[in-house]
Amino acid sequence: MTDQSTQDWEAYADEQEATPPKMGNNTKAVLEDQIRQLKLEDEEIDRLEAELKTAKERRTKLVELTIPATFEDMGLDDDSVIKVDGKAVTIITSTFASPKAADREKVYDWLEEHGHGGLIKRTGIFQTGRDNEKKFKSWIDSIKTYPGTFSRKVEPTTLKAFVNEQLKAGTEIPMDLFGAYTKRVAKVTG
Repeated sequence: MTDQSTQDWEAYADEQEATPPKMGNNTKAVLEDQIRQLKLEDEEIDRLEAELKTAKERRTKLVELTIPATFEDMGLDDDSVIKVDGKAVTIITSTFASPKAADREKVYDWLEEHGHGGLIKRTGIFQTGRDNEKKFKSWIDSIKTYPGTFSRKVEPTTLKAFVNEQLKAGTEIPMDLFGAYTKRVAKVTG
């Protein structure tokens, strides 16, 4: 949307707020007009959201594909810095981890087996009635036998940091299980 159309839109919106609808014999017509206006507003929101999505896709392509490829074509390594309009552009290599839902429990098992169980957040939800309060209070002793729901989770940023740390240390990890992959991206600073 251009600056002029944004200003026109804001002026129209201000005018609509400042002018209360005239009621009387035409109340139904006023309501119908408001509903039509609502439909137009929804269409404008949909259009702007689609435009934003397209712009984000173009940006991602530039950052993840186009600029890194141009750096490579120019024979520049990832430590090179190119300055454009006061901005410094470099290429960074980052490793991401996003295990498939079906593999998450296997990832948690692997972490525990290899001494990294502290990364896992564990949640237990217990339910009890008044007649089981005494049993509930001793749940620490009987956690495995008490009926409840248990879950484990590793935060995505924690898992990504762990994978990057292990790779930098030269430790082999099951990349496929962790859904880990490496990507070169342009980083703009300044």
